[in-house]
Amino acid sequence: MGFISSVDFAFLKGGWNVLPNVCKSTKGPSKRTVLFFNKNLTEIESIAIPENARTSEMVLKLILKELHQIETKFVKLTDSLSESLKKCDAVLLTGDQAIKEIQNNPVYIDLGEEWFDLTGLPLVYGFWIGNELSTEKSDFKKLTESYNFGLKNIDAIAKESKFNSKYISDYLSLTVNYNFGEEEKAGLDELYRFAFFYGFVDYIPDFNFAEL
Repeated sequence: MGFISSVDFAFLKGGWNVLPNVCKSTKGPSKRTVLFFNKNLTEIESIAIPENARTSEMVLKLILKELHQIETKFVKLTDSLSESLKKCDAVLLTGDQAIKEIQNNPVYIDLGEEWFDLTGLPLVYGFWIGNELSTEKSDFKKLTESYNFGLKNIDAIAKESKFNSKYISDYLSLTVNYNFGEEEKAGLDELYRFAFFYGFVDYIPDFNFAEL
């Protein structure tokens, strides 16, 4: 069992059950998936992309095509933001790196906000799955219990962060949404529909939701 990004799931073959009630999504600004740039957005010709950010990379490509009609070159991110912006016109950062750089670099677009402008739907970053041959109903119940425990202890979790605990607490409780409801499923369907249309994935995946 484990958490998988939305895009990585599209490359799996069959045999997986999905936890039906929990995902990670944002509806509007994500604060942790950000494209920094040093020239007019319409003039961007190269973008540095981090490793292991396949969902964010795909969402960025879709946003550039659909909202900004931009075709550009993508290269792997190997340097700091400042050094990368000397070599490329823009840099995609995610997670803690994005939080850190937002404080000092005001020129950026937030992918969660851009996705909502494009679709009016949440951006689902990932969800929890288990192999159907090796997981049971009790396993998914334990995962749900862990999720509920985390929700009740957000402030304590935030205090362990290296960033401002109030900022992290607000992020975990106000920015991130964990409910895997109909709106989140619609946002995920839209992501796969766009990805399939542009040839980023070979098919739109089916979902087998685990019975709890």
